[in-house]
Amino acid sequence: MLNNSIIGEALTGWINSGLQQVMNSQGVTYGSFGLIINSPVSNISYSESGYNYTVYNVYLPGGEPSGIGFILRTYSQDCGIVIGCANTGPHIQNTGNDYKQFRDVVAANFNVAYAYEIKFIATSANITTGSYDLGGSLVGYSSFFTTFKADGDVGLGSFRLTYEQSGCTASLSPAVINMGVVSPLGFSGVGTTVASNAPVTVSLQCSTPDIGVLATMTDQNNTSNSTQTLQLTPGATTTATGVGVQFLRDGSSLVTYGPDSSFVESSSAAQWRVKDKSTLSNTAQFVLTPQYIQTASSITPGEANAVASITFAYD
Repeated sequence: MLNNSIIGEALTGWINSGLQQVMNSQGVTYGSFGLIINSPVSNISYSESGYNYTVYNVYLPGGEPSGIGFILRTYSQDCGIVIGCANTGPHIQNTGNDYKQFRDVVAANFNVAYAYEIKFIATSANITTGSYDLGGSLVGYSSFFTTFKADGDVGLGSFRLTYEQSGCTASLSPAVINMGVVSPLGFSGVGTTVASNAPVTVSLQCSTPDIGVLATMTDQNNTSNSTQTLQLTPGATTTATGVGVQFLRDGSSLVTYGPDSSFVESSSAAQWRVKDKSTLSNTAQFVLTPQYIQTASSITPGEANAVASITFAYD
């Protein structure tokens, strides 16, 4: 598993260009503006924090596929003499090669500026470890509309990306959790819980001892779920109602669910640290203990199933 890159994984965090002026025409009023990315669109997609991104391919200087792509989001600023300045974003680039409008009828007549944020994504499972010289090309352009149309180039500057493979292999014991039979009489109202004696131990075997590991649990029945309660799996296999499933990590803190992320997200409430990189060990483990929680005023007895995944990020 550690010998290959993972298609769709984030290779970097967000890299910010800083605010850059792209238009400053006194006396000309731009009614709308937006962005077109004309780089080749990859055949994969990327989702983060509830947003879906188009992934664009990056090629090596000789024109060969690099196995690396990028996603883009943009923050914009436009100013008018009377209306002052407005800041908007993030604008998620998710329209493929189509025009992405940011603002319409804004009466901006000076200092139209963008801040671009780019993140690099693996588009191949066969990225060879080493350094890659990428960029140095025009990837798109900004379009500004008024009585005429003006364009501003969007370039990806030359840079070197070093790719190193490292990570951990996870194992669960047990792999499937059976929470046993719980009586509805054990609950006393919405928000009350009934514990199960079904802890699961997650063990990690890491490629290097100096790697830091963070984990995120995602509700597979609702990947945008950001609460502390898993939704039950819909369909014939679930007949119970009025309950949900929670997890305690290491017997104390409730897990908060969130979108999966293979990169460290400092602002994420769902991500927690499993291993610090200063702890020089190739192994780590943590324990997850499930419990039922009453979510409605009445409970229908029956079978209750839920599904969650764990994604690891490294630093």
